[in-house]
Amino acid sequence: MASSEGTVSFLDAVNARIEDILDACTRCGRCVDACPMVEPAGRMGYNTIERLSRPGASRVIAWCPSCHIQIGEIALPAYSESYGEKPFDIGPLAEFFAERLDDLRPLFVHPVRKRVALQERSAVPGIMTAVKTVLRAIPGLEIVELDVPIVSTQASHLNVLPKFKAELREREFRAAADAGVTTFASIFHGCHRELIQYQPQVSFELLNFMELIGESMDIHIPDLYKRLRFLGDIDAIIADTADLIAQHGLDVAEVREALLYDMFGGRAKSSAGSTPA
Repeated sequence: MASSEGTVSFLDAVNARIEDILDACTRCGRCVDACPMVEPAGRMGYNTIERLSRPGASRVIAWCPSCHIQIGEIALPAYSESYGEKPFDIGPLAEFFAERLDDLRPLFVHPVRKRVALQERSAVPGIMTAVKTVLRAIPGLEIVELDVPIVSTQASHLNVLPKFKAELREREFRAAADAGVTTFASIFHGCHRELIQYQPQVSFELLNFMELIGESMDIHIPDLYKRLRFLGDIDAIIADTADLIAQHGLDVAEVREALLYDMFGGRAKSSAGSTPA
């Protein structure tokens, strides 16, 4: 399920008034705060706060755990200290769903008869609790707890420990298989994008927890990223999406480099055309 489309569909279903701000300029700053570039991270965070405050909503909800932490725990307190005001509160999407469970429950019209294990993360425990609360309300769905370490914010944050990351993933898969699950579900979009590549190696389905909610609500949005990833070839992906590339005026060479880096784990070329070391 496409994350933004699915989220909007669910929020519409519970009659939430929303404004979806989804563009390249609305970023939390987390992508640079791990580097010695505090000033750019601060500017990015402040700019995002100002963009998010424009609709006048008292609450912002975020799927990404890094955005929730970076804005909620770092940028918003600093912004409040600088300007003497806090324009909104920010909270995780899953916790919003749990709060609106009484509205969601009547919409779970289709039983989902699956044994589901979750790829849990440790940074924001309330999100894990909220996801389980919502999934347990779906008729027929059973949550299976796995005896595996629960670590990190999301998958990409474990890239600095590649051996540990691979061993943890294999341990999760073994535990899921031993428990006889039908489904191993990611929580966050970043984890999902990494997880799906291992589908051919396991006997259970790999998907995102939002797909389980959608299945029960009869909301089905194709997972475009997953479909393209399993084409397995950059040229095939470019051919498949040629209309979108043209529609948005994208440079094909830049699209190729982005696919190499983002989808297939390669190193994108620099703007000068050389491959960075």
